Amino acid sequence: MAEREALSSERIREHVIREGGLWHTVRVLDQTGSTNEDVAAFALRNEPEGLVTAADFQTTGRGRFDRQWVSPPRAGLIFSMLLRPVDVPRSRWGWVPLLVGTSLAVALSEATEIETRLKWPNDLLLGARARKAGGVRSELAGDAIVVGVGVNVTTTMAELPIAEATSLELEGAWTVDRDVLIGHVLNQVEHDYRNWRQCHGNARTCGLVAAYRKRCATLGKDVTVTVPGGEAIVGKAVDVDGSGGLVLQTDSDRVTVAAGDVEHVR
Repeated sequence: MAEREALSSERIREHVIREGGLWHTVRVLDQTGSTNEDVAAFALRNEPEGLVTAADFQTTGRGRFDRQWVSPPRAGLIFSMLLRPVDVPRSRWGWVPLLVGTSLAVALSEATEIETRLKWPNDLLLGARARKAGGVRSELAGDAIVVGVGVNVTTTMAELPIAEATSLELEGAWTVDRDVLIGHVLNQVEHDYRNWRQCHGNARTCGLVAAYRKRCATLGKDVTVTVPGGEAIVGKAVDVDGSGGLVLQTDSDRVTVAAGDVEHVR
């Protein structure tokens, strides 16, 4: 296997930093504990939105529900963004991780020519087999939102933590240049985020609900959703509502789930 190249902050900046643009600072670290924790620390020191921190390796990276996110050095996209949608009601901030998930899927599909889908709410699935290759984790930091992205890029089959996972390279991506890929994702996030803010966070008005539904592989599937607290709800995923919740048709009723761990029933 060819030696993996380190991320280049200069190349990423060339792709995403422009006058009047959202992104103003791109930091690239050889290694860190967690890019989300790094960006959250800046957020609590009143750093303006538009900071991006990327890393070639994380030692304590986490995905949704605090699950460990493992990626070999220089094999994946690992970066976090600082956003402050202060002109959007907080009740609508829950759409931010779904927005970033949608932007991620669109950008990577265009850059790599691979089919991308999302398992609700924002796990990235690749190819005809719809295998997981990454996802999005968000958290509040004062009056800011920190959104982290992790994607397997050149991870080999032997390096994957589970057999059902995959990477961009394993799926035959047109490019696996991580600087280019981060640039594509950040530019798509900027476009979609600004559009959402111009609509004051109304996900229907700005087209985000429709865009998310188009990419959501969960819709139409029989699923089991384990909600916080441990209850398992079984039903068919029939819709995503205006708040980003997953609507299930159970044997007896329609139920909307705001958060949970989804398993597609095969």
